[in-house]
Amino acid sequence: MSFPTFKFTEIINEEWEDSKLREMFNTTKFMFAVFKEYGGAYRFESIKFWNMPVSILDNNVKSVWDKTIDVIKKGEIVNTIKNGKRITNFPGMSENEYCHVRPHAQKAIDA
Repeated sequence: MSFPTFKFTEIINEEWEDSKLREMFNTTKFMFAVFKEYGGAYRFESIKFWNMPVSILDNNVKSVWDKTIDVIKKGEIVNTIKNGKRITNFPGMSENEYCHVRPHAQKAIDA
C-alpha cells in the first residue's frame, strides 16, 4: 500500500510525536475488502477493519522514520546508480516488516 509523499525539507523539521506519519497511522482505521478464490473466480468474502497498534507504530515504524531522517540529514540519499536508476540508502523492504521508503518520481530517471 502506498502512502502520501513527503518533502525532505518538511520531514527533517518534525518531531516523531507530532509527525504527519505518526498522526496518520495513529488516527486512521483502514478497511480492507477480502476476496477468496473459488474454482478460478474470486468472490467477496468479508470486510476487515484494521488500525496500527501503538506498540508497532512507536517502535517499528518510528525506526524507519528515524533512519529516513538520518539519511536525509547526512545527505546520503543516493547509494549508487545502476543502469540509470538511483539506488537509495532509505530503509528497504528487507529491513522492516511493517514499512519501507521508496522515492516517488515523475520520471523513471528521477527515482
